[in-house]
Amino acid sequence: MEAQKILVEYLKQHGEITLGIYRDLLKTSRKYAMSILEYFDSIKLTKRIDNVRILYKGE
Repeated sequence: MEAQKILVEYLKQHGEITLGIYRDLLKTSRKYAMSILEYFDSIKLTKRIDNVRILYKGE
């Protein structure tokens, strides 16, 4: 999945990402980007902390 690859590569370089940055990376709408990020949260690829997301490492 290209959206996942873009997200993981960005997080490995920067450590965290905001919805706005992810929207810009995908060149899509805020609504669509939020849906994708929420999906990645639900499968524990990412974890939301306030307004940023990080790679999920388990607890």
